[in-house]
Amino acid sequence: ATLPTIVTSPGRTTASSPAAGYTLRELSPAQTHHVQIAGVHRQGFRILNPGPDEKVRAGDELLTIGTPSQLRAFKVWLSEASVSVAD
Repeated sequence: ATLPTIVTSPGRTTASSPAAGYTLRELSPAQTHHVQIAGVHRQGFRILNPGPDEKVRAGDELLTIGTPSQLRAFKVWLSEASVSVAD
């Protein structure tokens, strides 16, 4: 079996993003979107391999790893306006 093509892609959060204000543990991107967060770029600083208790803030750029289709779906989700993770 061949392995799927894996790529990295940045995605930016906004104040209305469903990810803003939640920790990576609460968002559980590997289980919910089948992607991994490899880094966070926040206000000129980079957090590589962020831990599960890292809180995502509006304006964060998330370096995400996954297949091209997984990354597209995750970016769409990031750009949706939402009030809770359960939406």
